[in-house]
Amino acid sequence: MRRLVFAWAIGLLLLLVLVLYDMYPSTAPMPEGFASFAEEVGEANQELGVLAVQHKGRFKPVDTFARENLLEVFGETSLGRHAPTLIVLDWALSPDAWLDAAIIKIEPALRSELLSSGESPGKEHISPHQLEEILSHRKASMSMAMGSHQGPLARSWMRQRRRLSTFKSLAENMRLFPLAGQEEWQSLGGALSDEHSALHGSCKMFAESLSARNGAHFRKATADLLQVVSSIRDSSYPPAWRLRLELLYQRTRPIGILTIIYLLAAIVCAMGHFVPSKRALRAGVIMLWAATIFHILALTLRAIFAERAMASNTFEYIIMTTVMTSIAGLVMMLRKKEVIYATIAASLVGIAHAATSLSPLWDRISPLAPVLQSKWLKYHVSSAAPAYGVLYLACGISIVFIILRGKGSPKLTANLSNANFKLIRLGFFLLTIGIITGATWADKAWGRYWGWDPKESWSLVAWCIYCAFLHLGFSASGKSRHILLAVIAIVGFIAVLFTFIGVNYILSSLHSYG
Repeated sequence: MRRLVFAWAIGLLLLLVLVLYDMYPSTAPMPEGFASFAEEVGEANQELGVLAVQHKGRFKPVDTFARENLLEVFGETSLGRHAPTLIVLDWALSPDAWLDAAIIKIEPALRSELLSSGESPGKEHISPHQLEEILSHRKASMSMAMGSHQGPLARSWMRQRRRLSTFKSLAENMRLFPLAGQEEWQSLGGALSDEHSALHGSCKMFAESLSARNGAHFRKATADLLQVVSSIRDSSYPPAWRLRLELLYQRTRPIGILTIIYLLAAIVCAMGHFVPSKRALRAGVIMLWAATIFHILALTLRAIFAERAMASNTFEYIIMTTVMTSIAGLVMMLRKKEVIYATIAASLVGIAHAATSLSPLWDRISPLAPVLQSKWLKYHVSSAAPAYGVLYLACGISIVFIILRGKGSPKLTANLSNANFKLIRLGFFLLTIGIITGATWADKAWGRYWGWDPKESWSLVAWCIYCAFLHLGFSASGKSRHILLAVIAIVGFIAVLFTFIGVNYILSSLHSYG
């Protein structure tokens, strides 16, 4: 038993190290003079980051725009220790200086293919100039790949082209200037190209000072640009407090911090069980409480920035689900007076967040897809997310029950089995409401309640498995009853997991917008 707990703590520690390593910013060769220039204009760069930009259906700080485009092009939200805003502005206004820098992430499948054909891309990144040459040489083969059946290789080529296109179109996509009577703001590129625009002179001076790497001129040009934007602001311009708050949110990377705190809470609790030490257990529980409160705050802030419910994509659904798991674990700990529930919850949430951090899922705040723009979204999410969170905890408790059966104290294993049954009763109830609200929403959106779409079918499969669990829980008896229920609970959550994630990325579904 103690060996298992120790091995679990070591496994979580290794996962924490992997997450920390993944969060460490990568670097790329910088154009001559850029690093010293970035150090010189730090304060001006801070002010630029708080400017609003109109991009992909919402208003956001320039800093957020920069991080999103860095993620799209470079594959990370930062490039070394330099501010994302200044890097992306330099990409937009001085692209020629970066043409030979390895700044574009290359798909692993394409890297393997290019290496096998004698071409030599960088380890993880490629320069815009080299990528353009490869795309030019392979135009025919790419057309054939894309015209066949949209296989993995074709999708990789499309993502590669999109990254290059994003790099080239930054100036046109950076819409900084509200125009009187027009819904769409004017872009930085548009202001530079339109010599008759009132913004042209200010933007030209800004671009020239940036290209010349002249710190004094850049600070003056930045002040002029900020004054111009301030003079043309209208009622559509987002409030300064929200822009600054989002800037702080993006820079602190709350989801990454949460991952670290949850994993540390799980490790401390596990070591508290291993020693054993009440002090360590108390410290782990306090960390879990802190992580849960911070989690709720991060979700609230994200909802304020997005001005909508937190369920537009898989990433948001995961962080909604995991906060429910954490809350459920704390409630069970208080009710049962057993810290093991906090340990399980912290471990499960830490693992889910670590997997999300290490996956290619984007944490970008984006507008709702048209099909999601319905009042039924909040009804469906408010039942489905808690259901998944509670069932996730039940799955973790089932795994621990199977491990401890015959090794731990009979009282503890009985408590675990009892808690598992209560959680699944609650999860089943919420899952049923989720299916009903989802069916009602489907009728409003597509004109039918049920269409045997893969996500609908798999949600029914999961519902039937938990229905069998409850039936056996009330009717079955004998020594094997508890172990059978634990196995069914694990199988049920595997079906939930496939409904939740597998359908989006493996099967073709009407629900694959997430």
